[in-house]
Amino acid sequence: MLNTWVFEESEQSTPEEPDVAQRFIDAIVLTQSCDIPKAPQTRLLVAEVQSYASVAERGDIFRSSKYRKELVEGLTISEFLLPPADDVLEDWCVVNFRELYTADRDRLTRGESFIGLDSPYREHLGQAFARYMMRVGLPTGLDEFKSYKLPKP
Repeated sequence: MLNTWVFEESEQSTPEEPDVAQRFIDAIVLTQSCDIPKAPQTRLLVAEVQSYASVAERGDIFRSSKYRKELVEGLTISEFLLPPADDVLEDWCVVNFRELYTADRDRLTRGESFIGLDSPYREHLGQAFARYMMRVGLPTGLDEFKSYKLPKP
């Protein structure tokens, strides 16, 4: 976890006049730890970390007990739940896999606000991100199977 600047296309940006906005966010590194020290790995993939309270401000579904249950069970495809942790996270937080950025490795690793996840949480986060990235959309749904009846012998 770290506090870092990220840069993204602003709402005023056009193809003719690109405009970049910077934001200060809480982020977590998604780049595999074995790749971080490698010289060619000059940029790290990070995801935004938001407090659950700020996520809940988005509306009723995010405030619901169903959504919280799905977070706990790892059923929300694009999010990952982080519990409060002494001196690191004051409250429950959500890693948002839809808010991804790359950041300069040297800038991130020399910062004093870098805090890592312990095992097995680090691997659990990596697995959740992999599930998000490896999804495959089928051209047709399989919903008709819900009413499928086995043929009589």
